[in-house]
Amino acid sequence: MLKRILSIFLFPALIFAQAPTVSVPTRGALTRALTIAEADSIGTTLQHQVNASARSWGYRETGSSGLIFAYYGGPAWNGTTYTSIADGTVTLTASATNYVERTVAGAVSANTSAWTAGRLPLYLVTTSGSVVTGIVDQRTGLQALTGDVTSSGNVTALATTQAAAHTWSGIQTISNATASSTTGTGALVVTGGVGIGGAVNAASATVTGPSTSWGATPSGGFKTIMGTSSGATWLMYGTSGGTFSAGIQSLDSGGQSRFWTSATNYATISSGSGGTVDLSNLGVVTAGSFSGAGTGLTGTAASLTAGTATVANGLKSATTTVSVSGATAPTSGQVLTATSGTTAVWQTPSGGGAGAFNRIVNGSIYQGLGPWVTSGTTVPVYSSTTATSGTSGSAAMIATGGTVHVTTTGSISQAFSIPAPSGAVTLTYKTACYYSAPSFNSNTGSVKVYIYNASTGAETLVATNSLTATGSSPSFTNQSVTVTTNITGAGEWGVRFELMADSDNSGGTGTKTTTTLVDDVALVI
Repeated sequence: MLKRILSIFLFPALIFAQAPTVSVPTRGALTRALTIAEADSIGTTLQHQVNASARSWGYRETGSSGLIFAYYGGPAWNGTTYTSIADGTVTLTASATNYVERTVAGAVSANTSAWTAGRLPLYLVTTSGSVVTGIVDQRTGLQALTGDVTSSGNVTALATTQAAAHTWSGIQTISNATASSTTGTGALVVTGGVGIGGAVNAASATVTGPSTSWGATPSGGFKTIMGTSSGATWLMYGTSGGTFSAGIQSLDSGGQSRFWTSATNYATISSGSGGTVDLSNLGVVTAGSFSGAGTGLTGTAASLTAGTATVANGLKSATTTVSVSGATAPTSGQVLTATSGTTAVWQTPSGGGAGAFNRIVNGSIYQGLGPWVTSGTTVPVYSSTTATSGTSGSAAMIATGGTVHVTTTGSISQAFSIPAPSGAVTLTYKTACYYSAPSFNSNTGSVKVYIYNASTGAETLVATNSLTATGSSPSFTNQSVTVTTNITGAGEWGVRFELMADSDNSGGTGTKTTTTLVDDVALVI
């Protein structure tokens, strides 16, 4: 009778506390008072359901004896499907505290050390000799994620302890995540998304990876698998007020990474030999402080303060690079002066001593021969079409012959005033020789160089350059002569270039000309 009464009173409470499968009374039975037999049947059924749920993975007294601990089986999740595990036993250790636990797949074991990470606690059993002296139920309704968890769906956990590896392919939502409920000491591999709806403490948001040396295979605390396509993959990005603010993006096929500072501004780092860094998409780059050495830098610097910019090969011109590496450091008031088409040194514009300024005027024969003085049987002329470079011209001696052998000779000269030289005195110039049409016999020329003392009139031949016309357009050759022994002191001196052009067209037809040229004259003392 008592059983019937308890069944009737327990019925509503059990309906709301559990959701077991029961046999529903007929509609006719619900429209009238339950008979004692019907109430007894329903109460018995519910009691069995409650007992079955409570005893899953519970202590089974009927099978226990001495150090043999018997347990009821129950449902288990093997990572893919649920399975039903049968009742079983496990052997305890005498005179010890035994930790009885199971794996998520349902394998039960006992040890005397501690609860094993990744397994579910069942009972804490103490023994004295071979007698069980205490049993504490450690089962809980909250399953900790401490083992290998694989899920293709959504997982919602109010509290998670992640102490081993977890592979998730769905969206993982962790609400109210605190330091005690999100302890991570293993690897976390996420192929979907992770959302944290509560607060995350600093201690639980720390990821520590193993140390590796430079060049080793990376194995840090956070890993992003980028795939195999050639498109760009976001490694990390942030938003503020729903608007993109910054991020890191890379090509998953390698070769380039972008560090975004806004939706439009970014710095690019590219791989290759030495690698390159492109800051052009950042707009204005301001360096508050920069120290150290920068080598192999190219580009445009609008403003450099407290820094040094160097180019190893010299100064870049429109046609070539002018080397200044052989020049000594300048002193106050000196200017950079070309000593040839590819070299330059620092010179003093006035005064004496080593490095005195070049005294030749109109050395590049620009817009006429003056102040050069012309003389000779056939005087040289200014040629505006045979410049060595730019818009300058040159001094030309032309020999024109029909069917005869013609030779013409003329000179250009210039006087200059110099201080007493204290070092080497060098005269540099350029020469060329060419013909107007294919030659019949020969087209040759020569340039003779004289240094003269303007006060005494004495003149000395210091160089002779024999030339042969090998083409129908001029090709200039750099010439240089040391005149230290000829210019012996301060005073008035001068230089004279004697130009000869020879056109041998004996027995030929038509007009044939030979042209000898001088240009880019410089005197360095």
